[in-house]
Amino acid sequence: MVRQKAREATIGNDRDFYSMADAVRTYYILEHRRYVESKQCGGPCTYGMRPLPRWDGGVDADGRVYERPIWLDIVSYALTNKVNPIVLVRGTFLAWNSPKPPDPNQFANPLGLRRARLITDPPTVFSDNLKMQDHRFKVAKTLSQFFCDMDVDAGARRALHDPTPELTPLYRYCIGKLRGANDVVERFKRAAFQMYVFDRDAYDATWGDRIPQELRKAADHFYSEVLRCL
Repeated sequence: MVRQKAREATIGNDRDFYSMADAVRTYYILEHRRYVESKQCGGPCTYGMRPLPRWDGGVDADGRVYERPIWLDIVSYALTNKVNPIVLVRGTFLAWNSPKPPDPNQFANPLGLRRARLITDPPTVFSDNLKMQDHRFKVAKTLSQFFCDMDVDAGARRALHDPTPELTPLYRYCIGKLRGANDVVERFKRAAFQMYVFDRDAYDATWGDRIPQELRKAADHFYSEVLRCL
């Protein structure tokens, strides 16, 4: 039991993989509904309110059995090709012009990959985003020190927990790690990992030493062990 809890608490394991697949499924359903509603004049689309055995795995109304959820394949394909799986889905929807929305089996292919890379942010966006978040963090930390009568460390910790400044989970995790704020690290480590692993090369190139070794090692393990076995 102790070993199982420790494994689940570690970032870069199969729990992250399945969480990514769930996020892709949710995003696809929302995009599917938006697409249908934009093409039709009827009421709101309810796609996804019921199970989708063909895509989720299971048995459909005709008795056909589907063993593996397609969302796992989308995540595997995206990460193997170093693109964000959400962007893989978004790229195809943006380029789609058919009356009906694309099915989930139309993303994990070379055409879907090309579409995703067309809308992937260049490295300059990552570096600019880091500078912007540094500024937001500095302001939030200073306000905490001034208005809440806190020292530097307490003000920084409060700013990293505060949802008001627009700081990403990855930024909060990285700064928390640098400052030894373990409560911040534990709170944001899983969301931070999932942000990082999608765009690892871009973050490594632009954030440099801000990315902790623990996160880099988790990504190495994820690619070499978890992704290979699923």
